[in-house]
Amino acid sequence: MIDSDGMKLGEYIDVPERIEIMRTQLSPKKIETKTDDLELLPSNVILNNSKALVWHKPSHKGIFGYRSHNAKTEFSIIYPALLFCLEKGKQGEPNGLIVFALPSNQRPNENTHLYHAPLINIYSNGVVCQGNATLPKKIISIAECMNDVEKTVLASNFTHVNHEKTLNAKEVVTTQNLLAFWSAKANTKSLRNAKVRMRELTRFMRLGEFLSSAL
Repeated sequence: MIDSDGMKLGEYIDVPERIEIMRTQLSPKKIETKTDDLELLPSNVILNNSKALVWHKPSHKGIFGYRSHNAKTEFSIIYPALLFCLEKGKQGEPNGLIVFALPSNQRPNENTHLYHAPLINIYSNGVVCQGNATLPKKIISIAECMNDVEKTVLASNFTHVNHEKTLNAKEVVTTQNLLAFWSAKANTKSLRNAKVRMRELTRFMRLGEFLSSAL
């Protein structure tokens, strides 16, 4: 041992005891405990902080479900690429969902334009009226939570259009207008016409602007 006065007598080290301490610290059980809470983010996650979890989902085939008082209607469609923004409460719990359409399957950046999603039960600010399709109560696994959240929009039967800009149209967009839009997409034999084109949608704002204003 060395101090300002020079070298002093050292302290005795119990070598076997120190080796045992090192073994305990490096045991698999200890390592597992330290890494137990680690989870790699899915590659499509754009943002994950205390306020929100934001991710994009590429265009895909799915079912568009509509439920009226008398019947249920389903169309087999090609959904556009979508942006999901899961808002978080004070304890990090899911506290609301915002959904917009994206122009392509590419990973969006701050300059990417967002569009009003051509879906039912979504307000003009992108907020989803969940109805009976409730969000998860906690985020235990990010990947599982994302999947469960997507189902509340893509695997539910909704009831009505919530704002007039759901589609890019001269007239006010009604529920019947949107159903006719998806019916035509579902029944066309042209893959090109089955896909949603950006000119059929209404532009909202850029992703960077949305994140700055909403979060």
